[in-house]
Amino acid sequence: MQCQQERSGEMSEKHEELIKLFEEVKEQKKKIAVFLQDSPDPDAVGSAAGIHIIAEHVGVGVDIFYGGEISHPQNQVLVKALQMDLQKYDRFNGHELLYGLIVFCDITSSQGKHMGNIGVKPDVVIDHHRDKPENNTKFVDIRPVGAASSIVTEYLRKMNILQKGDEHHARVATALFWGVKTDTNEWLSENVSQIDEEAPRYLREYLDHDMNDRIRHFPIPDFIFECEAKAEMSKKVQSGCLTAGLGYLTPVQRDAIPVVADRQLRRHGISTVVVFAIVGDTLHVSLRTKDDKLDEKDFLASIFGQNDSGSKHGSGGAKVPLGVFAPDPKSPEDEKQSFWQYISEWLTRRVFEFLSERS
Repeated sequence: MQCQQERSGEMSEKHEELIKLFEEVKEQKKKIAVFLQDSPDPDAVGSAAGIHIIAEHVGVGVDIFYGGEISHPQNQVLVKALQMDLQKYDRFNGHELLYGLIVFCDITSSQGKHMGNIGVKPDVVIDHHRDKPENNTKFVDIRPVGAASSIVTEYLRKMNILQKGDEHHARVATALFWGVKTDTNEWLSENVSQIDEEAPRYLREYLDHDMNDRIRHFPIPDFIFECEAKAEMSKKVQSGCLTAGLGYLTPVQRDAIPVVADRQLRRHGISTVVVFAIVGDTLHVSLRTKDDKLDEKDFLASIFGQNDSGSKHGSGGAKVPLGVFAPDPKSPEDEKQSFWQYISEWLTRRVFEFLSERS
């Protein structure tokens, strides 16, 4: 039976429903599998860590699975400091019978590019994106709030699980805090709700302050500064919007794209920034905006025909497969640069045309 999506003020019993499901898994002597989307962000990691704490409280084992790479330098610091084992999707294959419950955190469906088409069906969905969950889900808690971590924090608060002085609990509280902070754009997003504001007030009592400082002051790799220099050299500005291309990046360098977009928005005092690069055979795009009238999903869908899952107010992204048009890594340098120039000019023109048409 699929639980109906409910409003924030009607959720007082959700944590109790979840506990009952976890207790059933305990009786089956099985574990819980928590799935995150590709390249999970702090909200996904934080909410999964919170679910892990709840399952531990019940006495059930949990494994957390993700796809892609955790390559953003700040996210790497968070995951390392959390000291919780996160496993790749392929570690789940062949071990399905070990698990009595499949939980999706910060994502509603395994269909499409965001979970690598792994084909796993969720029993539990906890999310804040307004996507339709798959059928035959036992438990659904999807709310129009700023972060999934806020929902899980509410569970923990109502269950009174977190204990002061417990180092493990402190690390999880810190991960949840950063999940809320990043996904609500430090509580400035228009979809910030009451539970998003309540979460940090509750979690601050349990924070690991050393971990918090390490995440806040994460080391910035040299390639970020190199990409910022590329952005300054390539930037184009029109009608309050800046576009900047970073050229060809390696998978390890991919997360320079959103980092540079964030920093360009702050540095130049304009309303919208679009930063892009080619990674492998895919064009990666990161959008950052202060324009309240700009719909991020509409913007990305109009230009690229898609938007990346998890787009939130003020930010978004797209991954556009280049297919047969992608240059062979062994191609002569002049051919690759010619293709890059074409992509760069096309994307910049489309961005400025879109913004011009809506003004």
